[in-house]
Amino acid sequence: MKAATAGTLLMVTLAGCDPSNAIHVESGFRADSLVFHAFQRPDSLDGAGGLSSIEVSASDSLGQTIKPVWQLSRDRGGLFSRSPSPVFFRYGADSISGWIITKRAEPLRPGLYVARAEGGAIGGMQRFIVEANGRVAVVGDTFPRRRSEER
Repeated sequence: MKAATAGTLLMVTLAGCDPSNAIHVESGFRADSLVFHAFQRPDSLDGAGGLSSIEVSASDSLGQTIKPVWQLSRDRGGLFSRSPSPVFFRYGADSISGWIITKRAEPLRPGLYVARAEGGAIGGMQRFIVEANGRVAVVGDTFPRRRSEER
């Protein structure tokens, strides 16, 4: 195979890949001070610009949403806006640069929750438990999966 053909094949293959989002609970935080790290892979330091929404929902034991408890939507600020976006999000913050709070945070009571980061074909998801003493425990690993696969 010629080098030009191999290069073209590689470009077509990479162009066809969906980006994936990630969200996870930062370690060491409690329910009253919870922080999430959300980004579009592979850029975990500066990669939240591609995200369009972040949601935390109470869920049942299967991970199915019972009700959203906090929602954010990306504030695009117009067609040519280049506003930077943070990659760390404090649960219940009154304002977050570049984001619109579409549902104010409810107190996190003991139970199972799911955090989601959307903005591409493949969304990121993290399950976590809030314990009676306020500690937060991650359940499983982060999941990059399509929303249609979660139902």
